[in-house]
Amino acid sequence: MMADKSASHVKFEIKDRDGMGRICEFYIGSRSAETPLLLPVINPNMMIITPKEMVEKFGIRALITNSYIIKKTPELREKALAEGVHGLLDFDGLVMTDSGTFQSHVYGDVEVKPEEIVEFQRAIGADIGTPLDIFIEPDFTYDEAKEAVDETLRRVEMSAAIKGKMALSGPVQGGVHTELRTYCARELSKTDCAIYPVGGIVPLMENQRYSDLIEIIIAAKKGLDPSKPVHLFGCGHPMFFPIAALLGCDVFDSAAYAKYARDGRMVFDDGTRHIEDLEYSPCACPVCSTHTISEIKKALPEEKVRLIAEHNLHATFGMIRRIKAAIREGTLWELAERTCRAHPTLLSALKRLERHADFMEKFEPQSRTRAFFYTGPESAWRPAAKRCAERVLERYAPEEICVWLDETQRPYSASYRAVADEVRSICGASLIVRSPFGPAPLELDEAYPFGQSVFPEKVDYEAEKRAEELCKLFEEKNPNCRFIRWEGRKTLDFLKTGKSLESKLKSKCDLSSPVILTSKQLSHFDFLPTRPFEQTPGLKSDVERVKALADFQFGKGAAKALFGDAPVEIRKSRATGKIRTVFSNGEHVLSMRAEDGFFTLKIAGAKRLAAVFRPPALRVVVNRDSAEFNRQGKNVFARFIVECDAGVRPGDDVLVVDENDALVAVGKALMNGDEMRAFRSGIAVKVREGIEKELNSE
Repeated sequence: MMADKSASHVKFEIKDRDGMGRICEFYIGSRSAETPLLLPVINPNMMIITPKEMVEKFGIRALITNSYIIKKTPELREKALAEGVHGLLDFDGLVMTDSGTFQSHVYGDVEVKPEEIVEFQRAIGADIGTPLDIFIEPDFTYDEAKEAVDETLRRVEMSAAIKGKMALSGPVQGGVHTELRTYCARELSKTDCAIYPVGGIVPLMENQRYSDLIEIIIAAKKGLDPSKPVHLFGCGHPMFFPIAALLGCDVFDSAAYAKYARDGRMVFDDGTRHIEDLEYSPCACPVCSTHTISEIKKALPEEKVRLIAEHNLHATFGMIRRIKAAIREGTLWELAERTCRAHPTLLSALKRLERHADFMEKFEPQSRTRAFFYTGPESAWRPAAKRCAERVLERYAPEEICVWLDETQRPYSASYRAVADEVRSICGASLIVRSPFGPAPLELDEAYPFGQSVFPEKVDYEAEKRAEELCKLFEEKNPNCRFIRWEGRKTLDFLKTGKSLESKLKSKCDLSSPVILTSKQLSHFDFLPTRPFEQTPGLKSDVERVKALADFQFGKGAAKALFGDAPVEIRKSRATGKIRTVFSNGEHVLSMRAEDGFFTLKIAGAKRLAAVFRPPALRVVVNRDSAEFNRQGKNVFARFIVECDAGVRPGDDVLVVDENDALVAVGKALMNGDEMRAFRSGIAVKVREGIEKELNSE
C-alpha cells in the first residue's frame, strides 16, 4: 500500500523514459535536480575540488556530504549550525546528508544516537537527511539481517516523526537476502520518505559481485513506491551506471573520483587503470585533452591528485550524460548491453536480467523512436522481444494453412510480396516469417519491433535457439493448423492440387501434435482429388492487416469490437502507399503511425472498444474534477487518477473514463498502471482527443 497522493514540497516528475530508466525532475522545496543524477561526495575536511568549482566546471545541481563527519569536527559543526550546510559548503543546490552508517561499516560503530543525527541534519538545513540505518554485511545470516532490517525500519519511522520540513531518505537494507530487500522496501513505502537509497552495496561493488547487486536492485524495486527516486548508495563507478539506470536507479553518489585519485587511479567507462600503467589516455575529457599522461605523472603531488580527480569526474558525469541521451533516444538497452561487455562479471550480471523479464516488461514502452538494435544473444530476452512473442502467441489467429518463410530483409511483406501473391491466389493461408523474434506474421511486419529492428545476417546460437523455440511453441498453440515450409515452386504445386489434407492426414499422421510438411514429405501421401482449398484471390487484404494489428495492439477481440461486420474503408498515403486512416461504417476509428506501425485511437474507435471490453480493461479512471478538463482535451495528471488497468504500459493508447465509466477522452499513457496509482505529480496520460472537442468538431 502506497502513501496517499497528498500535495507536498517534494515532487518527482517523469520527463522521458526507456526500459525502467527515466529522466525526471526531482524537486525539494525551491531546489531541484534532474535524474539520472550523480551526487559527488564532498568531505569538507578534504576537498580536492570545491562545490563552487564543481558548479563552474561540471554544472552540478546536487551533492552529498556526511553529517556525522561535520558533527564530530568542532569547527565544521559550529559553522554548519551558524550558516547551514549550504553556507558551510558554499553551495546553493540540493544537499543530501549521510548519517554515519558507512562509518559504522568501516569502523564497527559510531558515537551518535539515531535521533541525535537526524535532529542535527535538520538543524543544519539539509534538503535530504538520512536515518542512521543498520549496515547489513553480505555474510549476515537471514535471522541477523532480519533483525537489522526491523531495527532500520524502526529508526526510519522515528526519524520521519522528528524530521520537520527536511525530506527524508529511506534506506533499503537486507544484505544479499532478496526477500528481505523486498520486505524492507514495501514497509518503507508506507513511510514519509522522499527517496529510497539501496544501502549496504559497497562490499559487493568492491568484490565485483554485480550479479548479486542486480538481484538486490530488482528485489528492492519490486517493493518500492515507483513514484519516488531510487538511490544506489555507494555506487560511484560509471561502468555500472547504465545497467543500474536500466533497472530504475535514478541517483548515484561518487566518492571514487577522489579516493581513486589519491591512489593514482583513473576511471574509464570500461574499468579503472593506474596511471603508472598508462602511456596514453583513451579519454577526450578536458584534462586528457590538455595534458599528456607523462605530464600528469610529473605534476606535483597535490596537482597530480587534482588532475586525476577532475578526469574521474569528467568520466563519471560523461556516463550520466550518455545515459540521458540513450533514454531520450530509446537506446538504453543497447548502451547497457555494450557497457556490460567491458567486464566478464558485468556480462554475467546482464544475463541475470533474463530471469526478470516479466517484471521489467511492466515498465517497457510500447515502442521506441529508434530501431531495436541487436548487440548480442541477450538482446533476445529484452522485454520488448518477450512482449512481442507473447502477443503473437496469445492474440494472432492464423488460418488453417500456415506457410513458414525464412528470415529476410525487412519489411517482410515487401520482400515476400511475390510469394504472398502466388500463395494467396491459391488459398487463404497465413504467411509467417521465422524471425529472430519468433513467428512474425506478414500482417504485423510493420509494427514495432518487427519492422523497426536491425540484426546481423546470422544471430548468435542462443538467440537462434530462442527464436526456434518460439516458433515451435506457436505450432503447439495452434494444433488445428497445418504448417508447411516454403520451398518455392514445390510448395505452390502442392497447394494448387487442391487436395484435402484432413482425411489422409488422419490416417497417416498423429494429429495430437502439429504437423510440418515439406513438399518432399507430401509426395509420400496418395491424395485423392477432392474439394479445393477456399479461394482467396490476390494478396491478403489490407482489412485483414488492420484487424490483425488491432488485436495485437489492443487485445484479442479488439478487431471485432472496432469493425464487427461493418464496411471498412482504408485510406493510404499517396507518397508511401502505406495505411494512414481507417474508417468503419463511415466513422474514423483509427490512424496508423508511420514511426512504429501502431494505431492511434480515435474517439469513435474508443467508444467501440469501451462497449466491448469490460472495465478496467484499457481504461484510466479519473475523478470528477479532472474529467471536466479531460473532455476538453486537457492532459490527465497522475494525482487525479482513481484507478486504471494494471496492464497499461507506457506508450499505450488508453481510454480515459470518469468514475461512472463514461468515456471522456483518449490519449497516450506516459506511465504504467502501477505508476499511475502511485505518482502524485506529473502527466500520466497525454490526451489526444476529448469528447467535447470531438462533439464540437462535428
